[in-house]
Amino acid sequence: MSAPRSVVASVKTWRAVFGPDTRLETWFRKRYMQRMRSERRKETGPGWVQFSTPRTVLISESEALPEPRRGILLKGGCDLPSVFAAAPLLREGIEGTIAIMRHIGGTGGNRSDQILQTL
Repeated sequence: MSAPRSVVASVKTWRAVFGPDTRLETWFRKRYMQRMRSERRKETGPGWVQFSTPRTVLISESEALPEPRRGILLKGGCDLPSVFAAAPLLREGIEGTIAIMRHIGGTGGNRSDQILQTL
């Protein structure tokens, strides 16, 4: 699991000033990694597997993430995250892989094709 660039840059800066593996860095790393693990969930059932985070849902017929692959990008109002509730309906009779992502602004917000491709 790779960390966001902002976290990597912060760690490099911290280590340049205070040195590697300080007590504070070790404490923070432990807390950060614990939080990252708790945000990801995996659910399985007969003929499907689902991976979820607060901003993404990936539903597939197997962990190999077979073709065809489809993506749904949610961009807009606060009511769009409720589309995540449709995931159980998509599980039934799924063929291939479906990724649903809630996009929250930021850099590269105009290239939704690249955002979905990275999933």
